[in-house]
Amino acid sequence: MKVTVGLPAYNEERNIQNVLKDILGQNQDGWDLKEILVYSDGSSDKTVEKVKELRNPLIWVNSDMERKGQIGRIQEMFGKMSGDVLVMLDGDLRLENNDIITHLIKPFKEDKMTMLVGGNTMAYPPKNFFQRAVYSTFKVFYMARLSIRGGNNMFGCTGGCLAIHKDLAKQITFPKVKNQDAYMYFVCKTKGFTFKFVKEAVVFYKLPNNLHDYLSQVFRSNPEAVEIKLTQYFGDMVKKEFSRGRFFYAKCVLKVFLEDPIPTAYIIMVNALCKPFFPFLSKSDATTWEAVTSTK
Repeated sequence: MKVTVGLPAYNEERNIQNVLKDILGQNQDGWDLKEILVYSDGSSDKTVEKVKELRNPLIWVNSDMERKGQIGRIQEMFGKMSGDVLVMLDGDLRLENNDIITHLIKPFKEDKMTMLVGGNTMAYPPKNFFQRAVYSTFKVFYMARLSIRGGNNMFGCTGGCLAIHKDLAKQITFPKVKNQDAYMYFVCKTKGFTFKFVKEAVVFYKLPNNLHDYLSQVFRSNPEAVEIKLTQYFGDMVKKEFSRGRFFYAKCVLKVFLEDPIPTAYIIMVNALCKPFFPFLSKSDATTWEAVTSTK
């Protein structure tokens, strides 16, 4: 199986070489790395220069200065990919080991109806009070990911590590949405294909360490905000997929609260204050946003 790896990148000079080296060091067990497509989305730092420094013939880098956003760049990847599968990774991630892509590719080989595969995006342990607060939200999210259909659910489909078969990719044209991973998930489901979550495909990301960066993430990726926007495209299926059940959700929140009460109470308050703004922000057609610098 031939694999294309794609990275949309905006001001990723600090980590872009690390993740590219992680990719190039993967054990190609039953698959061949065809190319790595790096789309610098108008980066104002040295992202492009850092990529070119590696001087690897498998790496192609887009260096135009236009801001199209992550979704716009992924759409371009769909048109340019030459592999059977496109593995999409964020530029600020690290891969846990050298078999991540092998784990991601396996479900495609086992079932021809599998068209979308999610990796296991994990947050690095928190280092300060604010990250502890944000980490509590990750833990609640992660419990839902593992508990519902063994991970084969909306919470197991995160854009930081996602693989799509070319047969589904060529059927997708993104509208003005902020959350491309959720959109791909619902297209996959509505077309009768299968989504698979792979727990073994672990990648790590940094948590935001300040309120400004956290709010930037919340307003584009919080499940309630995403649900409002996507319902117009996929109807009642969206609410059903995002539902975690009141008792289950309350149990998860209580468990996390008892483990670290003050940071958890703080982030609950922050999220409650954000909630009234979701309906207004969901109407925005903007597909680009300010970089979250503390996660780089």
